[in-house]
Amino acid sequence: IEILFRIREVLRSSLVFCYNDRMAAGLLRALREAKEDDPELFGVLGFDNDDFTKYTHMRISTITQSVDDLAVKTLDLLNGFVNDDKVEKQHPVLTRFINRETTMGE
Repeated sequence: IEILFRIREVLRSSLVFCYNDRMAAGLLRALREAKEDDPELFGVLGFDNDDFTKYTHMRISTITQSVDDLAVKTLDLLNGFVNDDKVEKQHPVLTRFINRETTMGE
């Protein structure tokens, strides 16, 4: 937790973007244990919109991906490999920010 306060001082950032929602939940737990779980002090943002985040003590803000879009792009990529087609190096996927309690939403 002390490192977060140092990062906040140096970078002037008050949002922590976690690798996934489970990591965000772990950070929230540590912040809560340190009595520092105020979203005005540190916003916490996860990634992947895991169902369990709706049931944590604070609902976790997250980035979600379009599963349909991801499936279509995956099938297109596999089809390209099977047919020896030229395959693009980048495959952007639609994402959406879900604003919940950990970033002062809802």
